[in-house]
Amino acid sequence: FAQAVRFQDGRMTAQSAAARYDPEKGTLALSGSEPGLAVPHAATEQITVDADQIDVTLDGPLVKAEGGVRSQLQPPAESKAPGEAGNDVKLPSLLKQDQVVYVLADKLDYAGARSRGTYTGSARLFQGDTSIKGGTIRIDDKRGDLTVSGGVTTSSVLDEVDKDKKKTRTPSLAA
Repeated sequence: FAQAVRFQDGRMTAQSAAARYDPEKGTLALSGSEPGLAVPHAATEQITVDADQIDVTLDGPLVKAEGGVRSQLQPPAESKAPGEAGNDVKLPSLLKQDQVVYVLADKLDYAGARSRGTYTGSARLFQGDTSIKGGTIRIDDKRGDLTVSGGVTTSSVLDEVDKDKKKTRTPSLAA
């Protein structure tokens, strides 16, 4: 398919200038750019991904993205109706549970059913005053785990309250 391709499979949506869909294998390859759509885009309830090339295996989904990967991890969703679950996400405890997490990298391997993402190549994670950089960032949204390796640098702001209930914000850097 070519020119302003839009695809939807259940709760997963995708857009790109060009797409190759193989219904027998359940795969979708997104590529190309055009006015109004600079790079391919794929989104589920848990993650949004923009990159030069995105390959999706619909069962899972499994997402492999490469080239200027930009993603957003959605915070845990509240139940929308009685008896209906949210998106079953648990962000790492050092991050705020009610805010989006942004991650940039050269490559992404994401397993939707397991809610695990591995970002490689100049990986950077941001949320509010917190940033983490490393060669590889692994996030497990089911367990709330975060692992960073390869030249790790972190920056955050610590909120403290003294005995007089005076609040102070202290920058924290680690490398």
